[in-house]
Amino acid sequence: MDFLNTEDHETILDSQGKIKVSLYKILLFTYTAKGIKSGTLSMLYSYKYRSFDDYLIPLEYWNANKKELLSRAGLEHFSDFKKLETKLRENMNKQLEKTNISIENGSNKNASVDAHGKIKVNTPAKEIIFKEGMKEFLPNNRFISIYEILSTVNSLTNFSDDFTHLQPKNIKKRPEDHMLFAGIIGYGCNIGHRRLGEDLSQYQCRPVS
Repeated sequence: MDFLNTEDHETILDSQGKIKVSLYKILLFTYTAKGIKSGTLSMLYSYKYRSFDDYLIPLEYWNANKKELLSRAGLEHFSDFKKLETKLRENMNKQLEKTNISIENGSNKNASVDAHGKIKVNTPAKEIIFKEGMKEFLPNNRFISIYEILSTVNSLTNFSDDFTHLQPKNIKKRPEDHMLFAGIIGYGCNIGHRRLGEDLSQYQCRPVS
C-alpha cells in the first residue's frame, strides 16, 4: 500500500480496518497505468516499457569496444568528454552573448523586457508544411474503388483461398474471386447480395489483372 496517497489510504480501508479488495484492484491498476506512462514503472519483458538502462549498450561491452562503437556511429569527436564540454561551453557562451545583444538592441522580435526587468519570450507559431506524400503513386482523381483494393490485397495475400462453402460436397465449382469480392462489398456496405446483383446486372464484371 506504500504507493497509495493519503486520501487513497483512508478510503481503501473499511470500518473494521480491512482492505476493500475491489477498490484496491482498481487503484492498483490505475497507479500501474500511470507509472508505466510516466516511466516510474518499467516492465521486464516489454520492448516499449522496459527500464531505460535496458535500452543502453551493456556497460562491460561499452568499455571494451568504445572506440569501435563510436567509429561505426561516426561519433569519434565525442570520445573525449572534457574537450567536448569545453567546446560546448564556448559555443553556448557565444550564443548567449549574441542573444543578449539582439534583445538589448531590439533586433530580436521574439523577446522583450518588461517594466520590471523580466524577459518575455514570444514563441512564434511553427509553419506547417504539407508534403505531397504518396500523391504521385495514386490516381489523379484520388479515387480508388473498394473492388480494386480487395483485388490488390488478394494478389499479395491470396486471402480469398480461405473462403470455403458451408457444404463443399454440393458445390461443383468454386466461385471466381470477383464474385467473392462482390459479396464482401455487398455485406460490408450493408447493401446485400440481392440488391448488389440488381444494381450490377447492367455491368459486366471482370477481375483486375
